[in-house]
Amino acid sequence: MEKKLFFISMIMLFTISSFSKAQKIDVYSEKEKYGLIVNQKKVTEPIYDVIYKFKNNIAKVAQHGTWRKTESDNNSLIFPLINLEHKKEQYEGGKYGAIDINGKIVIPLEYSHIGNFENNRARAYKDGKIGIIDSEGKVIIPIEYTNIGNFENNRARAYKDGKIGIIDFEGKIIIPTEYTNIGNFENNRTRAYKDGKIGIINSEGKVIIPIEYTNIGNFENNRARVYKDGKIGIIDSEGKVIVPIEYTHIGNFENNRAHVHKGKKQGIINSTGKIIVPVEYNYIGKFHNGRAKAQRNNKMIFIDEMGNEV
Repeated sequence: MEKKLFFISMIMLFTISSFSKAQKIDVYSEKEKYGLIVNQKKVTEPIYDVIYKFKNNIAKVAQHGTWRKTESDNNSLIFPLINLEHKKEQYEGGKYGAIDINGKIVIPLEYSHIGNFENNRARAYKDGKIGIIDSEGKVIIPIEYTNIGNFENNRARAYKDGKIGIIDFEGKIIIPTEYTNIGNFENNRTRAYKDGKIGIINSEGKVIIPIEYTNIGNFENNRARVYKDGKIGIIDSEGKVIVPIEYTHIGNFENNRAHVHKGKKQGIINSTGKIIVPVEYNYIGKFHNGRAKAQRNNKMIFIDEMGNEV
């Protein structure tokens, strides 16, 4: 059977084993499959659909895929001009792996895609999951996540079964993938969401404020309003309850005091949660000169700042 043979030569510098020299790399084609020639010696049979450019002495390869028309030039291949029709096509659906300069398979052809290697690592995709492998094919982060975010300060968000966690560069789980959302960290803390509730965790995954509130307001002067079961209270930055979560409304504090509501009843508390004026009035107005208009049992009266009728 007559074989149609094509050659494209590229001169690239590689460090091989313990010495460095110029390597002449050729790619040849038979029946639209590609093989590798190094220094005029065939090192692989023509069994690959795709051979990508060598980087750090390895090249990604793929088999069993198809070509799809595209508008842009496919310049990531080592052979963009061997078959001119591939110059305007995108390869997809194959199984990816990698070979070294000797044609040895260093990463098995079992992945649906392998990203670009940076710092000796690349994202690898398999069966709809993603993980991270090194250039020798070792799995650094298991291929079990639906997505892995960008690494910053040696950490990245990891997504699995609709939940979010945080892993480090070696795949160690820092924060379990059990939250529906994790906010941005500030001062080593962030809000974390789980089962419709919110709490606060630190960067090591320790729960600082239990994941039990429907909302947590912004912290000011080390305190924040919290909401739970339709009620409001106040906690400090360590999660300690300062004002019990039993009010339907807590007003702004002025002169260390705030109006509070329990349903249709009103009272006044101080900043430690102590009740100053019992929560038994239908209405309490603003204080002027130490007294305020109030209504109790449909009777309008005046009370002092301790709740005494005057």
